[in-house]
Amino acid sequence: MVVDDSSGVVEGGPADQAGIEAGDVITAIDGRPITQTDEPIVAIRAKAAGDDVVLTVQHGDSSEDITVTLGSSDEVTYEQP
Repeated sequence: MVVDDSSGVVEGGPADQAGIEAGDVITAIDGRPITQTDEPIVAIRAKAAGDDVVLTVQHGDSSEDITVTLGSSDEVTYEQP
């Protein structure tokens, strides 16, 4: 799953706080490889706000595991461009 635009990472949200940026490629969640585009959504929805997930993220030529503490959608303000 590629975080391919600025709306993919909400400023101040959990992904932003963990250091995930537009252009990063999420290749696994909790050690499970992502093979279909809906897998991240299904995996995240199976968790609760406050749970930690470990995302394997590819930044260019390097890859790292990043722990993200999930927030609630009530905690994020979305703005229309």
